[in-house]
Amino acid sequence: QELHLSAPTDRLPEGVVLIDTPGVNTANQENRDRAWRAIQSQADACMLVCDLAQPLSESTQQFVRQIREVTPHILLVLTKLDAALLGAECDGGNAEQEVAEAVRVGRTRFADQVGRAEQEILAFAVAARPALKQSEGPATTAFRAELANIFAVVQAERSIAVAARCARTIQNVHRTTAEKIAHAEQE
Repeated sequence: QELHLSAPTDRLPEGVVLIDTPGVNTANQENRDRAWRAIQSQADACMLVCDLAQPLSESTQQFVRQIREVTPHILLVLTKLDAALLGAECDGGNAEQEVAEAVRVGRTRFADQVGRAEQEILAFAVAARPALKQSEGPATTAFRAELANIFAVVQAERSIAVAARCARTIQNVHRTTAEKIAHAEQE
């Protein structure tokens, strides 16, 4: 049912736990229910990792629409930035402008696909391949900096998620109380 892995890493800040919830966008109802229970009870933020150039599947779009009740923002981590940078380099373009434009287009497309406002989408772009190969250089430095930005936002999202959970709890208590009062009056 669950597998907990721990490994020392300097890439994951103290106190941050990543939860991969397979089953959210599958046909198996039991898997979807299990994943949603984990998300609703444990998630402080939603980080969606997707290819910069690939469109989202319909099931992923549906998941992102549903997650609104759990977390008000989506952290969109666009990958394959190294390919975009290589394209800019080959075209003789400005890499920073190309990246900024790719992130803007990715955020806009994502917001349109999932029915959210662009300000609800916190977008980041990373080129993980150089960092995973343990090579040093500007791409690895940029990856580490963007990773630090992502986890800083995750830390900030915790308070928003706690407030959202409190609001849902208050709404549930209010609804339950109203139902009990109506039932008592009817009796």
